[in-house]
Amino acid sequence: MRFHGILPAEATSHALRIVLSGRNALLVEQHRGLMTYDDSCVRLRSENGFITISGQALSISQFGEDDALISGRIDSLEFTP
Repeated sequence: MRFHGILPAEATSHALRIVLSGRNALLVEQHRGLMTYDDSCVRLRSENGFITISGQALSISQFGEDDALISGRIDSLEFTP
């Protein structure tokens, strides 16, 4: 089978990708490391700064070299340089 199209940029680059599922799960792909973590705040480093996830009963369900799955009640997401 041959693919005759163009792949999306996020599939071929190291661009940050965030997928929010309702308010209960957030997948962050292509992060650069965990900065801080507690049950109300998760802060990850990205190529262009930091991502801060705030909420309640937050936990890191899965954590890999470049991806993290955060569960709990997600109240806000903030990007800072």
